[in-house]
Amino acid sequence: MVVDQTRSVRGIGRGSTGTGASSSPPRTGWRPSPSEMWCTPDSGDDACHTWRMAIDKDQLGRDETIVMSMRTHTKRLIVPALILVVLGAALGVAIAFFPPESRPWSTYASVAVFVLLVVIFSVVPFLRWHTSTYTVTDRRIITRKGIITKVGHDLPLRRINNVNYQRGLLDRMLGCGTLILETAAGQP
Repeated sequence: MVVDQTRSVRGIGRGSTGTGASSSPPRTGWRPSPSEMWCTPDSGDDACHTWRMAIDKDQLGRDETIVMSMRTHTKRLIVPALILVVLGAALGVAIAFFPPESRPWSTYASVAVFVLLVVIFSVVPFLRWHTSTYTVTDRRIITRKGIITKVGHDLPLRRINNVNYQRGLLDRMLGCGTLILETAAGQP
């Protein structure tokens, strides 16, 4: 199982309590994003219900708790955002350079092509990113992907034999990387 470009989680490491909650209080005004939200035993129910979790509590086993829930790094959305900006500029240029006698049909056609390209190259990648979640519980790792058809994979922690990671220069600057988990069957 490959978890690609997962975000580093605040509170794990330096001074961590091991439950995903930092022993030091968070910065003033800081609120975790939905992809960074997880429930800890000392967080109370309000924190768990404030943010949408990837896995509902009724999908968990008895006495199973969520350690963390995340998405792939937002780095995945940089290219779709740049494409959106370029398409917007191209739409403006196309509308400006059409001759006046071809308006308003040329404007309608340009906007239709713009909307189609935005849906294909910006909206669909965002929806793929938003619907792909990784949840770590105290017993397993749960992945869920899919916009219309949901595909899931559960990997019990006891079956993980090897953990590898890859972090390039940009990954280190952005605080992300690729985590590769291998089972006894040798399948990542």
